[in-house]
Amino acid sequence: MRCHRLDLNLLLVLDLLLKLRNVSRVAETLNLTQSTISSALARLRSHFDDDLLIQSGREMLATPFAAQIADSVDQFVARARTIALARAEFTPETAEHDFAVVALDYVAGILLSNLIKRVAQAAPGISISQLPLPDTRERASAAEFDVFIGSNVPFHAAVNTSVLWEERFVPVVWAGNTAVVDPVSLNAIAAVTHVSVALDERLSVRIVDQFFQSVGIRRMKTIRLQSLLLVPEFIVGTPYMAILPLRLVLSRAQGLPLRILQTDFELPTITERLQWPVHLDKDPANMWLREMIQTSAADVEARWPVCAPVCPPLSGAALREYRSAASKPAT
Repeated sequence: MRCHRLDLNLLLVLDLLLKLRNVSRVAETLNLTQSTISSALARLRSHFDDDLLIQSGREMLATPFAAQIADSVDQFVARARTIALARAEFTPETAEHDFAVVALDYVAGILLSNLIKRVAQAAPGISISQLPLPDTRERASAAEFDVFIGSNVPFHAAVNTSVLWEERFVPVVWAGNTAVVDPVSLNAIAAVTHVSVALDERLSVRIVDQFFQSVGIRRMKTIRLQSLLLVPEFIVGTPYMAILPLRLVLSRAQGLPLRILQTDFELPTITERLQWPVHLDKDPANMWLREMIQTSAADVEARWPVCAPVCPPLSGAALREYRSAASKPAT
């Protein structure tokens, strides 16, 4: 590499010549021949228009100009070595960093809450900002976030992906709703008013609508909310039904009287994924965050394991029995 017609590699030779004052020793240090070092010195003399080092007995003496630039050459070489040896590092215990995380509200409710507890213990200087889902009228920019948690969204730039967990949709009613009986059929679902979420193609919940459309069922929707987390509360005390991710229902059923219905058909499943921009793939900070998210996702799976293909109704004592069994270690 040249700068103002000077080959910068020659500065490494000059630095050693100014320190060792001997061509043979410099050649040995750099594992080069003496003629190569002599040629490099000749090129340096030509560039600076100065002798730089003059032979005096067995030693070479620096000219006044060489002595003048010696410190600058030494600093340049030292900085070059520092850059060459630099490696990206991230120490959670002392780091101060704000991560931008895009996540659907229900995922944030069951995953980010666990993640933040872990981060607070391991890295008190780390903060996490939840960003809204990107507008799909334009392709989202992967440069705007550190990680994305949810189903696939089109991005301008390439992203890497790993699976967090598999999720099933289940029909849910208020535990006091005796009008809907198990197992619920497609016709029964069509006859009930539904609480739904007014979301667009960004979200995997559209899979549910697409499924019912494919079997010729048109759901009646009188309540349309912006948040999946709010849906369970709007079911309680009503004859309404909702089709929701199973883990969302299990997490909210702790404080709400909900009943998960059996079906005589199979509802679709989704895969929740962790995505991150490819340019952050080897970034130590992003790698640490992804590891923390994967650990939190494992906690979610352990706490709310997906039940068999057809779930039994869970409410009251049945829910407590389910959660008690799920919390016991495997034998």
